[in-house]
Amino acid sequence: MLLESNFTLTTRIHRFMADNNNLPQSSDALDRTLNEILASELVLDGRNGQILQSTVEGVVSDLLSDSQFRNKLLGETKVGFGMALGKFLAWKAWTEIEKSDKRKAASKARPNTIVITMPQCHLSDVKRRWPSVKSAFKDRVGFALPEPTLERGDEHWTLGMRGGLIEQRKLDEDWFSPLVDFLVEHSPRLLSLGLVKQLVDGVRQTEPVIGEELERLRLPITIIYRVLESLLQEGVPIHEMETILTAIVLQWDQAPDRQQLLTAVRTALSPWICKSVQSRPGLLRGIRVGQRMEEMFADSLRYIGSEQVFALSSQQKALIVGLIKQAVEKLDTSEGLIIFTNHRIRSELRALLRKELPNIIVMSESEVHRGFQVEIRAVVDFKDAPIFAGDTEADGVLSF
Repeated sequence: MLLESNFTLTTRIHRFMADNNNLPQSSDALDRTLNEILASELVLDGRNGQILQSTVEGVVSDLLSDSQFRNKLLGETKVGFGMALGKFLAWKAWTEIEKSDKRKAASKARPNTIVITMPQCHLSDVKRRWPSVKSAFKDRVGFALPEPTLERGDEHWTLGMRGGLIEQRKLDEDWFSPLVDFLVEHSPRLLSLGLVKQLVDGVRQTEPVIGEELERLRLPITIIYRVLESLLQEGVPIHEMETILTAIVLQWDQAPDRQQLLTAVRTALSPWICKSVQSRPGLLRGIRVGQRMEEMFADSLRYIGSEQVFALSSQQKALIVGLIKQAVEKLDTSEGLIIFTNHRIRSELRALLRKELPNIIVMSESEVHRGFQVEIRAVVDFKDAPIFAGDTEADGVLSF
């Protein structure tokens, strides 16, 4: 059965190449590489097998569209090249499977609206102060809150808003600040393509030059949406739309990569970001990620076309999160604490820390505005580059 599956997948890859006129036909080296790819991991069955197949085809397409990679893939004679590529493909496929399963589980477990229940006695007060809620939300986030719908339950009234996968929240007697905090926390879910278009159109009217550049570059509105969503996920308001769009336009002209776009925008917003996280006026306190830890990220870096992917193992991730969490717990965080690192790994590190340290700020050195000083309280790093062998923990780890 395994041989049959291997043969079928190999045949489909060849057909996929043949169906694309711009892609070269097979070679002996490519045949051997494909065989090594398929030998490096078992072929998955059913739905997972389809994901593995689409992953292989997508990666092969990206590799063959680049002349340097194409020549290497078609002419590589080094034994083990396909094995290494195959292990990466298997990791990529499992990542896609995991993402798909999480999305399906989330959609089943949560409603597609923000649902807030409140005692009936609070209803008139909520209605009366709703303009104040909208004003406070816009001041903190940068866009207008959509209007809610009110429905009556058995004992409570329900305040509902379309906004993605968000859990239910109950309002107590002192409801104003908790409600605003809750809405701000979930503001990325309230952002929509329609809202983004309104924000962009507003800048077009006041700054026609930016509008002309957006037209020239034919920049998709979905790209702007993803950048704004990423900013909101890290608590960065989107008031300065002119600055944001200018940075996107300038970066898109150089390299249309989403992570580079986000880095460029955050750098352009550095005066506002630094002001919002300063310990006291003009001072940023934090922890710096050490060189060996940054090198671990760099060594795991892979590219799929223009997409940047970090292939850290679960053991590496746990070690990094554990060390940083240990350092944060030993320091006084009452005045705010920032993790400083290289701009290339900032987004990935923030994603790793989100679950264990949801309120921690992760900044790159390039985002520190010239009007601010940085006080490093600790450096988190390894004494020596850790060696992973099975389940054995790395020795010689330094927290400070």
